Amino acid sequence: AAQHLRAGMSVETAFASVARYVSEPAKSELGRVANEVRFARVPIDKALGHMAERTGNKDAEFLAVAVGVQKIGGGNLAELL
Repeated sequence: AAQHLRAGMSVETAFASVARYVSEPAKSELGRVANEVRFARVPIDKALGHMAERTGNKDAEFLAVAVGVQKIGGGNLAELL
């Protein structure tokens, strides 16, 4: 995702792109995140939070918080990732 962000993609587009190329179970989870954002209009940080809740993964929880903080405060998310 960091490479996609450095290339100028939005956070939402970067995660949707990554979802196409990773293996399972990350592929399904990131695809679900992309669908929540695209079709249900869920903010990306909330969709990532849903993924963290479903998977119980602490790294996913950190990612959701980081994206939420970046959304509010700005900064370089690509560096953080």
